[in-house]
Amino acid sequence: MNVVYSSKGIVNIDSPGRGASVMARAGVENIVMDFSTWWDDQILDRVCAEFDKNGMCVSGAIAPDMWANEGRACSNEFLLRLTEKCIRTCGKIGCPGLIIPAFPIKVTSNGDSAVQAAGYQRLAAVARENGITLLLKNECKDVNGHLVRGTFCDAKEAAELLDMLNAGAGATPAVQRQDGKAGQSGGAKMQRTMSEQGGKTGQSRGAKTDLLTFGFCLDVGVCNICGQNMYEFVQALGSRLKAVVLRDNDGRAEASLLPFANAGAFGSRTDWRGLICGLRDIDFDGMVILSFSDSFCVMPGVLRTKYLDFAKSMGDYFKWQVGQRRVLAKYESRVLFGAGNMCRNYMKYYGGEFPPLFTCDNNKRLWDTEFEGLVVKNPEELKKLPRDCAIFICNIYYGEIAEQLRDMGLENPIEYFNDEYLPFGRD
Repeated sequence: MNVVYSSKGIVNIDSPGRGASVMARAGVENIVMDFSTWWDDQILDRVCAEFDKNGMCVSGAIAPDMWANEGRACSNEFLLRLTEKCIRTCGKIGCPGLIIPAFPIKVTSNGDSAVQAAGYQRLAAVARENGITLLLKNECKDVNGHLVRGTFCDAKEAAELLDMLNAGAGATPAVQRQDGKAGQSGGAKMQRTMSEQGGKTGQSRGAKTDLLTFGFCLDVGVCNICGQNMYEFVQALGSRLKAVVLRDNDGRAEASLLPFANAGAFGSRTDWRGLICGLRDIDFDGMVILSFSDSFCVMPGVLRTKYLDFAKSMGDYFKWQVGQRRVLAKYESRVLFGAGNMCRNYMKYYGGEFPPLFTCDNNKRLWDTEFEGLVVKNPEELKKLPRDCAIFICNIYYGEIAEQLRDMGLENPIEYFNDEYLPFGRD
């Protein structure tokens, strides 16, 4: 999974080098660019040069949505040309994915599907020439001052449209495995391209006929405002889902806050568990975009550098949580460290699929007893394991236990299990 950070509100036109260097010092390696902010070619070149100088990649981009700009409607032809220019710019700077507005539906008053399809097919031709995947995104619409579900807020309809568009562009539609989870069709190749290559700045790309032309970008903020079940949304999209915009809000108004930033008396208003569990279930390996310009802009200047450090940690956290099941499946054999509630939850939710050899604990009174069907052993027994056997720490004191294992001279892979977001359907 490729964690990407929005540079909106951080990197400005007047001094792009300052914001880029601050992001780089926080450990940010992948950037998403909003072309509505830097549309001038000279400014764009300066910004890209600063990203390249600081070792950062442009892994995603957002095309301008002129409809969203003060409610002004533009013609189909103008928006098509604008988006085509964005696609070619992405090809020039090596950016593999572009989030595009839903303009063919918005500007077509009679709902003519032929007009809609023609607009997308025209963009598809340019996208395939430049090796770019076009990402449709769920959007809100304003009805008398109230935000309600808008374009692509029905996941099943969006999935059907994506399959139709990809079929029209000559790509293989997404498939479903017999277990109901998203299968590895042509979309998996695009996911690997976006996560492994990261879109190196300045790296030219030729046409790639084996990539899906259209994918989907799920905006968490929109789902929250529209009161949607994120788990079901993700499940319906399956392997068509290539990017997720992580941003929080109060469930009523548009905002780009860092995840978990908006909470009420009973916890977070956003369904983070549904999102994380859904992404795990489809084995998501695309882009996760952290968009937090509103949170960043209200920070006092002296705290902004530290806030970026925190934002980077937030991205790492989501990568860890979403990829947890993938990490479990990576190893042929594994043992646990800890004989408490976290170990109990591991055995309840994952013990059948990824059975451990045993567990161990620092509590001597538990040695040689049985816990949740596992023998509890002295940690010294870990020294007898083959080096390719992974040790999963099932205890909140991750750092202390990891240090203990290193001090023991163990060369086994050390991983962390976490039970904050457990799978649905097994409670």
